[in-house]
Amino acid sequence: LSLDLPAAPLFQDAMEKNTIPQVPLFQILRKFDGETEHEVLRPEPRRKRYKLARLPKYLIVHHKRFTKNNFFVEKNPTIVTFPVKNLQLSDHVPVPKLPDGRDVPCKYNL
Repeated sequence: LSLDLPAAPLFQDAMEKNTIPQVPLFQILRKFDGETEHEVLRPEPRRKRYKLARLPKYLIVHHKRFTKNNFFVEKNPTIVTFPVKNLQLSDHVPVPKLPDGRDVPCKYNL
């Protein structure tokens, strides 16, 4: 899954030190809940919704950490927090049903 990180803060905090923002994995997984709209600029500007049709056997997460502007490439320093064991996705993304009516297994160990 390719996940977008929120934009890094532009200004320093009150103590004149840079702060490194943190975001939970579940917040950026909202992209795939089927309800949240995201703006897509290419090929033409429009809004899209993403929904997982089925959960994969292995979950590979990719964070879009680098952005390119007219002059250089910037790195987003945002830290993504997540549980290492028993990552339960059923609370955060719609879980499809098996043909016999049971929920698809949706626990991952990272």
